Amino acid sequence: MEAKIIFGILGIGVVLAILAAFHVLSSFETPTSIVPENTSNTSKNVSVIYIAYSPSCPHCYHLLEYVSKLNLKNVSILTTQNGREVYALLKKYNYNWDFGVPIVFTEVNGKLIVIKGYPSKEQDAEGYFIGEEYERKLCESLGGKKEMSNGKYLFCWVKNNEILGNKYAIDYLINLCEENLCNI
Repeated sequence: MEAKIIFGILGIGVVLAILAAFHVLSSFETPTSIVPENTSNTSKNVSVIYIAYSPSCPHCYHLLEYVSKLNLKNVSILTTQNGREVYALLKKYNYNWDFGVPIVFTEVNGKLIVIKGYPSKEQDAEGYFIGEEYERKLCESLGGKKEMSNGKYLFCWVKNNEILGNKYAIDYLINLCEENLCNI
């Protein structure tokens, strides 16, 4: 009887994951943007960072809330729910997207950089996913490389171009794009 309950719960989880992926893939909303003052999306001197999200995702909502409060100088943030557009953009870089959201990405000096995930408001502990110590251990368990600054852990490089999402990863990418032209 317990096995049937466990398999039933797992089955419901799989169905929900498929429905969430289908929602992202099938959405055709026009991208919106968060742009710095006195610039436009078409300016050649403005970097562009993309955020793919779902309106039913608490992690996405918390990320969008965070970036909307930033004082952006030369960076435009384009937000979209159009999974097909995002999939096509990432495929050009041979990046295999699993349709998980939020996902933040751009090209910096010819290299794709992707930030996967972001803590929900309830999971956010001083900008980290369930706290700095938990996130450090998660990074180690994934075989990631810790990004440090003055002895302080900031975020985790999981792969060569992929970062686990938190406030410090977003700040890093925005600062990188303010210093370099980022765009896809």
